[in-house]
Amino acid sequence: MRFRTAVAGLAAERQRPDVHETGAHGRPFTAEIGRLKATHNFTARVFLRLIDEYFTATQSPALYSRDVPAGDRSFIGTSGCALRGP
Repeated sequence: MRFRTAVAGLAAERQRPDVHETGAHGRPFTAEIGRLKATHNFTARVFLRLIDEYFTATQSPALYSRDVPAGDRSFIGTSGCALRGP
């Protein structure tokens, strides 16, 4: 019996909080996360999963009381192969 399936999913999220306090107005940061998840089943018991995540953040240093960078970016990629039990 041959059992092969492939599934992929894409998700994105954005956070943009607003600050309305005395002396500080605006968005302290904007964060965006993109995620790609793919799974391939070779048999009913063996599968491979890949997950990639990309993160970007843009900050407004004037709205912070300490020094912060104006932006940040990172990429994380993970993979896993598993054998399910009987």
